[in-house]
Amino acid sequence: MGMSRSASNKSGYDKKLSTFTWTIEWVLVDKQGKEYSNFISYRLKETLPVRDAVPMNILNNIMKEKEDTIDKDSLCFYLDNVVNLAQPNKSIIKLDPSGSLADALANKIVLEYPKIFITLDSVTWSEHVVGEAEAYGLKEDSSDSGTSDSDS
Repeated sequence: MGMSRSASNKSGYDKKLSTFTWTIEWVLVDKQGKEYSNFISYRLKETLPVRDAVPMNILNNIMKEKEDTIDKDSLCFYLDNVVNLAQPNKSIIKLDPSGSLADALANKIVLEYPKIFITLDSVTWSEHVVGEAEAYGLKEDSSDSGTSDSDS
């Protein structure tokens, strides 16, 4: 109650479509690493690939003054790490653009709805990318390293 993200959140299960739909905040980051523009999309089916979920008409209108049209296959997508809000350095989690929204958001932490950063190349925010284990403070399982003391 009283939170603006809560008021604008339309995420939920759609019985007619028999699928979960998401509200997503898209944040366009320019080549200098500055947040350039943001906008919200509503009722995106969880089965959509991430690259197809972003509304290219809005993105191209925003970028019209800076560049020519953008090819969606060249975009990079990153999920905001909401666990790291108190840290001075931003940390983000790289998303697979060809994976579905459901796959991209599985086992991730979001507040109300996800904030996904869009960069025009993979170098722009590469120093901020962290893995899920690091983002959420999870320890790596040492038993998976292949150096077990047991013969069983």
